[in-house]
Amino acid sequence: MATVSDATRPAGGMLPSLAGLGPGALVRRLVRHRYLLRQLIRKNVSSAYQGSMLGVSWILVRPLMQLVIFGFCFGVVYQGRFFAQRHANPLEFALVLFVGLAIFSVVAEMLSIAPALIIGNANFVKKVVFPLDLLVPAQLGSSLIQLAMSATVFLVVRIFLDPPLGWAALSVPVLIVPLTMLTLGVAWFLASLGVFLRDLQQIVPLGITGLMFLSPLFYPVSAVPPLLRSTIYLNPLTFIVESARNALFLDTWPNPLGLAAYFAVAGLAMWCGWVWFEKTRKGFADVL
Repeated sequence: MATVSDATRPAGGMLPSLAGLGPGALVRRLVRHRYLLRQLIRKNVSSAYQGSMLGVSWILVRPLMQLVIFGFCFGVVYQGRFFAQRHANPLEFALVLFVGLAIFSVVAEMLSIAPALIIGNANFVKKVVFPLDLLVPAQLGSSLIQLAMSATVFLVVRIFLDPPLGWAALSVPVLIVPLTMLTLGVAWFLASLGVFLRDLQQIVPLGITGLMFLSPLFYPVSAVPPLLRSTIYLNPLTFIVESARNALFLDTWPNPLGLAAYFAVAGLAMWCGWVWFEKTRKGFADVL
């Protein structure tokens, strides 16, 4: 006869395996380790520019140099434009490219670093008390600092363009939130898988190159042939980049339904990536 404990035990053993790994547990873990997370972010930023003559000043110098290069190559030489209803403006075209590439760089940097992140910090693996999963959001934090510096450069240069920024520009930080959530989930998955599959370090850069050219970074979605226009929105960067550009240059608010759906998918991806990482981390020490 089945006992009470047998009757209440979930079949297949799947639910007990997720005990303590709910979405709320992820949030509580990040909040509980927020001090350590800040320290790891500072370490990543300082080590990235350690030994260079300009030091952390490169965080501001790099986006300035990128903007100058984009302005000359695509605004002066190529003389392109993104918005058909506006006259071609080299500075505006450079800023439009700058916005898309600044957002893309956060994703690209995380995806390129993630497969080797745990391998590069193998000394932490055997420290039972060290929260390995914090290495991923710490890396994302340093990438977001670079994005913040790029945003500062953009806002300063944007003053010289007409019309001025509208209220829709306030939606851009909201657009970045689900993108970082999705990036976190994918990075957690790649960081774990990279421990067991070293070839991932060679495969991911190829995927990043494909993602760059299949994203509307150098061209608007309207330039894509109508038969393929719907498929480009399967790219997770398309909605964010297009919405950010429209908000910053056309004063158009993002589609609320699209943004809500993006938040839902990104939240699920972030949680699944973290659960995968936590479930596979027990095997890291055996491999490393």
